[in-house]
Amino acid sequence: MPEKEALLELSRLRKAGAFAKKKVAIVCEGRSFSGKSALAKYLAKALGEPFYAANARGRGAWLLAKYTEQLPNEGEIAFFDRGWYAELDANYDRAAHQIPLFEKALIEDGFTLLKYFLEISKEELIKRLEKRKDDPLKKSLLNDTELKSPKEYENYSKKSAETLIATHTPGASWHIVAADEKFMARSAVAAHIAKAVGSKSKIACDLVRIYEPKLRF
Repeated sequence: MPEKEALLELSRLRKAGAFAKKKVAIVCEGRSFSGKSALAKYLAKALGEPFYAANARGRGAWLLAKYTEQLPNEGEIAFFDRGWYAELDANYDRAAHQIPLFEKALIEDGFTLLKYFLEISKEELIKRLEKRKDDPLKKSLLNDTELKSPKEYENYSKKSAETLIATHTPGASWHIVAADEKFMARSAVAAHIAKAVGSKSKIACDLVRIYEPKLRF
């Protein structure tokens, strides 16, 4: 199974010391139902590394303050569900200005920053939403943003394009993940991470591509 094969390669690299002198921060972002949270949580659990869920900053704190405490030390990998990009929801202009500066500082300080934006088709989004509605427990957890996501699909595409353009910088590039097939997407991201830290494996990661502002996604 490609997903397991890619995880085994990551684990092998971990044991071989490929991360020993690296500080790796991995951010998973994307639209509702893209699987960004599940992907970050799955990889973190599989590798025994920390996972940080998206949540609001503390009152009165600097916009990005809490994330400095969650950054990995040398030899560690940290997985973020949205990470500092969650701040865009309530403070878009400030966050869009500060995030590239914050990430530039991370790169200059020796961090390896891998950012993945998970994209799914409108048809797949509707399919996943309807599946949640059919589950009484999951249905009760749906929020307004998720319920409105099919109607807001095109608007979200435009807004996310603005974010990607504003925060796609040298050393902190975005990678777009075609995530309609979630298990294949997991495998592709795991393989991409492995290659980013030196793996020579031939495990396919074709579903992951560097973001190009002129391309539709």
